[in-house]
Amino acid sequence: MRELRRGAGMQRLRERIYGDDPDALDIGQQDALEVVAALGSARMTEVAAALRVDASTATRAIARLESAGLVGRGRAGDDGRSVVVAITARGEDRLARLGTIARAALRELYAGFDSDELGQLAHLLERLVGAVDALVQPT
Repeated sequence: MRELRRGAGMQRLRERIYGDDPDALDIGQQDALEVVAALGSARMTEVAAALRVDASTATRAIARLESAGLVGRGRAGDDGRSVVVAITARGEDRLARLGTIARAALRELYAGFDSDELGQLAHLLERLVGAVDALVQPT
């Protein structure tokens, strides 16, 4: 598992997709941007739940995205105490660009697998994620 997460090849793949310049997003920030785009205008608690992280972790990721102009924060209309976050036009552009790069990289990555193997891989990854979720569920 460590080699998948931290191996030199994975690092280069992340840099290829996300970039390695000072403005590049880390994986957590990219995940947060994708979640905000999918949710639309959402409370921070909803973003944290979708990311499966605590609120402070989500808040740090959103703060970085906000400083880059990729998301904006405001107050919820029905509850002035709650913070809502939404993707900006700049964030949508960044997400589209990264999506194009990621899809191209995945096409290359999957080129060595036939359709049966890709189906098996998808099934096994879903099982692995389910097993991890079950393992860490609070009792």
